[in-house]
Amino acid sequence: MRGMIGRLPRRALAGAAAVSTAAAGLALLQPGNAAVSVLTAAFLLLTPATAAALLLPGQDLLARVAVGIGTAIVVDTAVAQTMLSTGTWSIPGGVLAVGLISALLLVAGPVAHARPAAPVRSRGPADAA
Repeated sequence: MRGMIGRLPRRALAGAAAVSTAAAGLALLQPGNAAVSVLTAAFLLLTPATAAALLLPGQDLLARVAVGIGTAIVVDTAVAQTMLSTGTWSIPGGVLAVGLISALLLVAGPVAHARPAAPVRSRGPADAA
């Protein structure tokens, strides 16, 4: 695991750290303020959408936006449904869960798009035929 983290681009790690920090900051703020509510809604919609759109570097902009919006809806709904089903619903908990999933998506992009290692060629009897 440590070797995999060393190969990740610094942008992915910085993005994941920024998302985690923003989620923690929003979770600590009081939800009664209108500005906090707007920031929380923007975070819940834009963070998973951006993380998913970054997973598709070869696609056109419209496809990336559509997939990002769909992913944001699915992630937010899945987090809310899971928390409600387990009886652990809270706004700060939901924000932290969505932030964690988005950070994982940001880190998963460079891992998924990494070049595979060169195939190992053996000189065993099966290759001689």
